[in-house]
Amino acid sequence: MRTPEVVIEGLAGPLIVDVTAFGGPPTVCVSGEPVPRVQDTYLLPLANGGQVAGRLRRYALDPYPTIEIDGEKHRTGPAVPVGLRILALLPLALVGLGGLVGGLFGIAGLASNMIILRKSWPVVTRAAAMAGVLAVAATLALAIPAMIAVALD
Repeated sequence: MRTPEVVIEGLAGPLIVDVTAFGGPPTVCVSGEPVPRVQDTYLLPLANGGQVAGRLRRYALDPYPTIEIDGEKHRTGPAVPVGLRILALLPLALVGLGGLVGGLFGIAGLASNMIILRKSWPVVTRAAAMAGVLAVAATLALAIPAMIAVALD
């Protein structure tokens, strides 16, 4: 997922972060060109020809990382409401409801909700989609063990 362009004063151009869905270091680009990374620090080109160090910070259930340059934090995308973050986690409660099968559907639901969380849809639309994912996951987590129990009798 690519973040929207962020214009940060002093950099050689707009900054974009390409975040991988399942781990791996993100790629940071300035003016469309990838910048070198040394461990967890990115060497960002300045408009005057120099370089400045920037560090990406990723927070739980926030699809957009924050880049810190000279102690100043810059978001690379819009803030995600706390309510959506909580709603994204709810499928994990299926572990307690349905054991192993519930856990499998809970993890699938969480993964689906993380994709929805990254969408630029209105908050109400994302909340409705996440509630739908929870409803489908819960239905499957309860129905499949019931069907297996009936089949085994």
